[in-house]
Amino acid sequence: MEDVLLTAGQFAAMLKIDRHQLDWADERGLFVPVKRENNGHRWYGLSQVNAWLTLQSLQELGVAETDIKTMMSQTTDFSSLLHQQQKLLNRQIERLTAGQEQVSELITANETANRAVPDQVTLVNRAPQDMLLTPVTSETKSESALIQAHLQTLTAGLDVPVATLIVGKIRPRSDVTDHSLDRLTGVYTPLIGGNSALAKHTRAAGRFLLLYHHADQPLEVGYQRLLDYAADNHLALGEHFFESTIPTALQTPLIQGPVVRIFVAVRA
Repeated sequence: MEDVLLTAGQFAAMLKIDRHQLDWADERGLFVPVKRENNGHRWYGLSQVNAWLTLQSLQELGVAETDIKTMMSQTTDFSSLLHQQQKLLNRQIERLTAGQEQVSELITANETANRAVPDQVTLVNRAPQDMLLTPVTSETKSESALIQAHLQTLTAGLDVPVATLIVGKIRPRSDVTDHSLDRLTGVYTPLIGGNSALAKHTRAAGRFLLLYHHADQPLEVGYQRLLDYAADNHLALGEHFFESTIPTALQTPLIQGPVVRIFVAVRA
């Protein structure tokens, strides 16, 4: 059956798009007319509608232009192209679901921090938590260099963009009990929503002492409250304390802020 030809204006009107979109796609070699006259007039076939809809879908999925051009050049195998689209759609769904999980957990953390009674210790149960952990080594020159190295690893390997970046500090129990907060054993980022492949450490499930410390008192006061609670309740604490800022405003720094969450495992 002979294809029905439409002018560029007719084709654009039928698809309810701006004609300039056709111009742009033609110039980029992504979507070309079936007929081009010497005077510049272009004709598009009715059979090209599915190809245009596919092009729009690939753009909305964020596929790179070079990849789109390759895929669009293989339109003779329409079934294969549809399967590729299906894979991209499934990947996009996974990313959206992971993003939703991130936002949900961050909302819970933020609202909990805002409601928390300052420096009140709570005994909680927590599920396993994947973390990207960057330890201090003999080659670590400074705390800022450690954080920079951590962020480079994180951003290079992220599978799903993070909704909010959290970088926490890990302090050895021996230093905390000696009332010294000058040394770190590493920094960490909790991994939620699709980035578990980056994990270098999984915090085991179990009981934890949790405290939200507000900046109206020195940080040492918060740590001392945790130690006092453990002593009063005859609890043995884990080897490391985890400390992270809970973002309560857009410009909250990664490391220092108005609300700091501190938790430590309780040993059986």
